[in-house]
Amino acid sequence: AVVSTQSTGVLNQEELARGFLVKGRPIDHHFVERTFNVNVLSGIQIALKAMPHLQRSKGHIFVSSSALGEISKPGLAVFSSSKHAVNGFFYSLQQELLEKKSPVSLTLGAVGEVDAGDKTPLFTLPEWMVGEKVECAEVIMDSLLARPHTLTYPRIHLTLVRLQKLFG
Repeated sequence: AVVSTQSTGVLNQEELARGFLVKGRPIDHHFVERTFNVNVLSGIQIALKAMPHLQRSKGHIFVSSSALGEISKPGLAVFSSSKHAVNGFFYSLQQELLEKKSPVSLTLGAVGEVDAGDKTPLFTLPEWMVGEKVECAEVIMDSLLARPHTLTYPRIHLTLVRLQKLFG
């Protein structure tokens, strides 16, 4: 059995844009609550409810996070902090599963910018840093078979993100 906690598609671009701190206007607390319910709590609840079945079936959890869970960007504090929370919870759960030698495996996927062809990107990135939707889907599907601890896509983008964290 495979459980995916992917929930990033639920919040659309307009909702993400509301998270920008424009002209000192505070972020609406209802938006923060909804973002955390969708991006954090729903994934945790799905994984925990499925855990008994996953234990019996030696199943796998795939968590779809974001490059913004690795490093924050100005104006996306709410979305980015929700993805940091996803990473914190699921990295900890992954360590617990490994320590207990659980038959359940977990892959935490950090997905960067993907050209879905149907939206305006939040950031203007060089073309070589933007992944393709079909390739991204293939990489995720391959990870369901290989069961790595982590997955990054597109790889070059997240490498640069991590270098930026190190060298600021």
